Amino acid sequence: MASGYNCGDCAWLDFNDQNRWGEYWCPQKRTYYRADSRSCSNDFVKSSRLPGGACYLTTAMVDVLELPDDTFCLEVLRKYRDTYLINTEDGPAILNDYDTVGSIISERIKNDENCFGIATTMYHQYISPAVQNILQGNNETALEIYENMTLDLMDHYEIERSKLKAKDYEQKGIARVRKPIIKNEKDN
Repeated sequence: MASGYNCGDCAWLDFNDQNRWGEYWCPQKRTYYRADSRSCSNDFVKSSRLPGGACYLTTAMVDVLELPDDTFCLEVLRKYRDTYLINTEDGPAILNDYDTVGSIISERIKNDENCFGIATTMYHQYISPAVQNILQGNNETALEIYENMTLDLMDHYEIERSKLKAKDYEQKGIARVRKPIIKNEKDN
């Protein structure tokens, strides 16, 4: 099952727990592994960072808005994730958090009766501006837009922020009260 994958491709690998040799904790095997180690086949769980994982950006753009999976925006975001974000200090932990909440958000979007409104808002308010910033070389601004989108969606779907480990969002001032990602019909 896991042939061709590394430990870093597995959802089990905890990028928030790194030892002094640069290895990350695998709670499934109860030991540390390098992210580039060949993954085991029995316990491998595909991370949402890989094609076929539960990615709420893909859910919104492909499943809801019916755009192709290789649309320009998604390709730019994937390249940003794989070449920039993963190599930042907080990048692996942020991606690990995404694995934790991404599938929950994805499922909630799919089951939302206003999924088209949510996806459209995501595209115009977050995805398109993030892509524009990436193309202009404003990688930190793009990351801030992504973080705001994730937090806004978590608030909208009432997902606890305690699930996030990469940053202390309360300390960073990102935890301010946010406007709803989209108004409900009764709010209009």
